[in-house]
Amino acid sequence: MKKRLQLKPKTKLKTRLSVKLTVGVAAFATLVAVAFLAYYNFGTSTDSIAGNENSLSGFNWRKRISIAKDLVKGNSELYNFPVLVSLIDPDLRHVSSGGKMTSKNGNDIRFSKSGGNTLLPFQIEEYNPLTGALNAWVNIDTLRPGVNTELLIYYSNSSVMNTGNTGEITWENGFKGVWHMGSTLNGNNSRKLRATISGTSIVEGKVGKARSFNPESKDYASFEYNEELNKNTDFTVGAWIYLKETGREQVIVSNQGDQPGGYRLFIGNDDQAAIDYISETGKKTLISGNGEKLKKERWYHIAAVYSEKDNKLVTFIDGISDRTFTNDRKPALTAAALQIGRDQFNNKSYFNGYIDELRIAAGERNQAWIATEFYNQFKGKDLLTVYIAEEQEMDAVSIQKNKDAMNDMAAGASAKENAANQLKAKKLGTGTQSPQTVSGSAEVIQARLNNIKRVNEKNSR
Repeated sequence: MKKRLQLKPKTKLKTRLSVKLTVGVAAFATLVAVAFLAYYNFGTSTDSIAGNENSLSGFNWRKRISIAKDLVKGNSELYNFPVLVSLIDPDLRHVSSGGKMTSKNGNDIRFSKSGGNTLLPFQIEEYNPLTGALNAWVNIDTLRPGVNTELLIYYSNSSVMNTGNTGEITWENGFKGVWHMGSTLNGNNSRKLRATISGTSIVEGKVGKARSFNPESKDYASFEYNEELNKNTDFTVGAWIYLKETGREQVIVSNQGDQPGGYRLFIGNDDQAAIDYISETGKKTLISGNGEKLKKERWYHIAAVYSEKDNKLVTFIDGISDRTFTNDRKPALTAAALQIGRDQFNNKSYFNGYIDELRIAAGERNQAWIATEFYNQFKGKDLLTVYIAEEQEMDAVSIQKNKDAMNDMAAGASAKENAANQLKAKKLGTGTQSPQTVSGSAEVIQARLNNIKRVNEKNSR
């Protein structure tokens, strides 16, 4: 039996050589990894094939998504409904993280009807290229009760330059203000709704990120006067809220000022969800009656509807009608700007907690709409079934564009790795000499990949 070799202490020369070899191997490993991603993502597939006749051109992959039939609450169809598509899928990771996406911003994502080639308006609220997590709002033209809703998500297209987000179309069905409460407090459906922010911080929300409002620092967001938000006919307003305090009045959103007119959604001194408005004579109409008392430190979906036809105010909690109030006074128009998290002239009304997915819409949303909205956002990923990936049959031009993009990515990774290696070698005291790396040409990499493939095939036999 051969004796094991005894390792002796390395000399300074051997240490330098070891560093060079280690760094060189790391650089080669990076090149092979990137090239393998290109080979894996664009050169082979064990998944099903989708033909061009019913596909979006230029996309490498797509998946079918089925939204559970119990999404729709009620017996009537809902039209132009923005559905939350929330999922975490390893294929939606960026190629540098082992996925199939070519854009770290989610630019190469599209949604279509189940037929394959009819685009659907959508807006990406949140995308993580490292994990493949996605929150997107997709406008479905018709949601039918008792029927699964089928759609397709397309991804992996290096020739796509823009995001494809169509926010204003996604929220066209009467929505006048939509705030996802994430990195910006500007209205996500309108360039007109630019926020002036005082305080607030970003926290984990019910859908993606939310905003935390602290009354001690008088946190709020304010907007310039916008006629589209000024309502004296049917309107609907709603949001997710998380209370950190009870026992006092806290305003979620308000456009009431120091003159008649305006409405507001708030939590009353009695810890109940409430809505009120001011008439032309300056009289305030406030919903009253026994309702659910809200608790601290849990999420609630709060909504309120004003119906001009029925002279009626209705509040909803978690999709269920909570309180109703009828009177013969109409809300008046206002000259005040919209405020989130406070009343402009009431320093005791600052909100204490989190607000997420705030929306103001023209028109009276019915019980089915509000209940479906709550259920969709409450259940999230649980409503979706995502099927096996389908590789697309692509035209020659699209294939070449994707290959060119992957070559550029590999070259960029190689340059970054070499720069990092130079810095590492310098810090270790090994001088500025370049580490000895293996050639990163496409031919050499492909030859090595072919060799790896042959070895794997031999081993499998």
